[in-house]
Amino acid sequence: MRRKIILLCMTALFISCCRKGRLTVKGKIRKEANYILSCQYAANPNNPAYGAINNARGKPNWISPRENALAILGLLIASEKLDNAIYKERAELAADYLIRVQDLDGAWYNQYSYTTPVDPANPKNIKALWKSPTHA
Repeated sequence: MRRKIILLCMTALFISCCRKGRLTVKGKIRKEANYILSCQYAANPNNPAYGAINNARGKPNWISPRENALAILGLLIASEKLDNAIYKERAELAADYLIRVQDLDGAWYNQYSYTTPVDPANPKNIKALWKSPTHA
């Protein structure tokens, strides 16, 4: 049931985005999924952040587990709608990253620098070490 609701919301969002512009619904889905892939750190399998989806393109500097989970859902929907296995493979790569950084209590910290729970811009920010119910 929850998956259907998420799928309906994502579909409605993509359809509303397609009203203006030349891209079809599938074109919009592809564009968004490709943007997610461009934000994923998949260049070096030996890097501890391998598979993580950053908040922006480039090296992982602000990784939020919550946003990774939402990106995984988006990639899975894109894989299904576009019948393209690469999106599913990259979603699984992101899920592997989340499993690696999951804390022993089953939750995640608010944000990570690679695999270390910290605010990269402000290492003394203790809020980065908090855990949110949305990360559990």
